[in-house]
Amino acid sequence: MNPQLLTGSSLGLIFFDWKDFIITPIYIYIFYRLINYIAENLVKNPEYGKILKQVYWVKVIGTISICLVYEFYYRGGDMESYYWGAKSFWVAFFNDPDIFFKLLFIKGETILAQKGNANEQSIFYSYVNSKKFLSTPEFTVIKLSGVVSIFTYHTFTSNAMFFSLYSMFGSWKLFKLLTELYPKLVKEFTLTCFYIPSLVFWGSGILKDPITFGSLCIIVYAIYHMFILFEFKISYFIEIFICSLFILLIKPYILLSAIPGLLSLILFANLKKIDMPLLKALILPFLLIMVTFAGYILINSMKEQMGKYAIENISSTLEAFQTWHYAEGDLYGATVYSLGDMTDLSTFGFIKKIPLALNVTFFRPYIWEARKPIIMLSAIESIWFLVLTLQTFRKMGVLGFFRTIRNDPFILFCFIFAMIFGFAVGISSYNFGALARYKIPCMPFYLCTIYIIKNHYGNMKQKKP
Repeated sequence: MNPQLLTGSSLGLIFFDWKDFIITPIYIYIFYRLINYIAENLVKNPEYGKILKQVYWVKVIGTISICLVYEFYYRGGDMESYYWGAKSFWVAFFNDPDIFFKLLFIKGETILAQKGNANEQSIFYSYVNSKKFLSTPEFTVIKLSGVVSIFTYHTFTSNAMFFSLYSMFGSWKLFKLLTELYPKLVKEFTLTCFYIPSLVFWGSGILKDPITFGSLCIIVYAIYHMFILFEFKISYFIEIFICSLFILLIKPYILLSAIPGLLSLILFANLKKIDMPLLKALILPFLLIMVTFAGYILINSMKEQMGKYAIENISSTLEAFQTWHYAEGDLYGATVYSLGDMTDLSTFGFIKKIPLALNVTFFRPYIWEARKPIIMLSAIESIWFLVLTLQTFRKMGVLGFFRTIRNDPFILFCFIFAMIFGFAVGISSYNFGALARYKIPCMPFYLCTIYIIKNHYGNMKQKKP
């Protein structure tokens, strides 16, 4: 088959063509029927089923919005390379399936290192022009989009819908877990898991973020059910393995940030089940040593996958991020920010930057720093986070705030992950456009922490005579 027969007609745009107006509505309807079936037949609580139906349409709006922004506002960007790179897989599948499967399992670095089959090269390089997108994270997203393209006739908005629904599936898993643990906070968790503006927008489309965020939420759900509730199902093992692989291949620092909190959750949640204080005191030091050792072994075993995010490489990685994101500011007019002098990358130098980095992640950009519509959305979101945080501290006090975290293993996990990840993205992003995308994995977990602590305060007030 001639590859030209597969290209379809162009509308003169970067992404959109006639297929988007035919195939995407069909997929939106198919997914709508699927969500309706799940909500009415598999979700036991009718209220949750209604929420699921509503958030599906929110996700559709988020997907169409980000597709339009990349087409008419950014006029390309990284989504362009993910989408057109996927076309190499689509063309190969219909022309030479052997090349399709070879591309699917080969590393991008291998394509760079050797010339390989001439036909394979011509097909691939017809659609991927930048060597950057042969690196493992970018090439993994291209592969996933390439597989999806087989089912969507390589349609931009349809591909984006598949990525967005994966992110939504992860949000749903997190919502289910939170409502299992704190059933009185359904409204708050609906906002947390589905309506954070950055999550609605940047958690959609053919990007890294929908895959990594969805995978993280699925991992948290599966780990809690396996290691806290002791429900050892094969499906949980598979979910943890596949989702961990996705994160390791695309954004390994997310997993690195989550490990300390997850180990703390497993340790303290199981310790809390022991009613005998003396036995707890005897077991705690032993368990702390075991968890610390397990964490060290786990992180050390992932050193090769972590690559530039490994501890010993973090300084040079931060310098590269700083250079690139400042360059984005010069090239594209992105709104940059500074955390002051970054020449001191020692341990103490990092510690000094913790408050500044956390502030920029959760409470900036300030409203007067927003010079673009997309940044304004992020600024309004930051005001929401700041007001809720100040309200909680005012009611609970600093000691009460941290005492509540200490006494609830799940809040402890959410807080530890949010702080570690919030610091990591705050110190490495350097412009608010990049920050808005990078910070979405930690935002629901931070907001969960605030809402659950506020709920504890309400319970305390009710108990007072």
